Amino acid sequence: MKPIKIQKITTTNNKNLITNLQNFIIKEKIHEAALARQTGIPQPTLHKILSGNTTDPRISTLQTLANYFGVTLDRLFSNQAFKNNKALSTGKSIPIISWTDCLKSQKIIKHFSSDNHDQWVIVDDQNTDLRYALKSRANTEPQFLRGSIFIVDAKAIPSDGDLVIVHYPETKEATLRKLSVDGRETLLFALNDKTKADPLTKSVKLLGVVIQSRYSYL
Repeated sequence: MKPIKIQKITTTNNKNLITNLQNFIIKEKIHEAALARQTGIPQPTLHKILSGNTTDPRISTLQTLANYFGVTLDRLFSNQAFKNNKALSTGKSIPIISWTDCLKSQKIIKHFSSDNHDQWVIVDDQNTDLRYALKSRANTEPQFLRGSIFIVDAKAIPSDGDLVIVHYPETKEATLRKLSVDGRETLLFALNDKTKADPLTKSVKLLGVVIQSRYSYL
């Protein structure tokens, strides 16, 4: 059996790894949450790799990703993996809105245009009518670096382990929670307090599912 070559994670090949994984995700038309579910990799762990927030990812985790995309570990780190693929930069823009505006996102998204809104992000999926983006806040750290962008699908059906945007009654802003299905009960966990959970009741409005998170050092 040929031994696995252990990659030394340097600044350069870590950037290659991030770029290649993002391109594989676009090529396969899968979002971050679904990739986490299908590979069994926790979404916060996957996000740390994709955002560059870890410079020493487990080889077993990278091998799982390589196996999923049908490539070798070497290709994950190659700077030639997508050199001739020009289609990956195409897409459609969705608005980056506030945590207050997303309370009425389904009504206001269609009214945003380049004439009245100046913050946008490009996504690969053309079906973007009910998608929007949010900027991370201090209470999402350290799982997500400040400045991360959450891509939210307002019509997606959440699954166990997904990150969701919810609105609690008597509050003026939406908030990010991790959804957990425990038998017949659906619970909402704060990112920074896994000991406290709120039941997803009729009074709590589900505004969307985080299907991708992004971070750029540029």
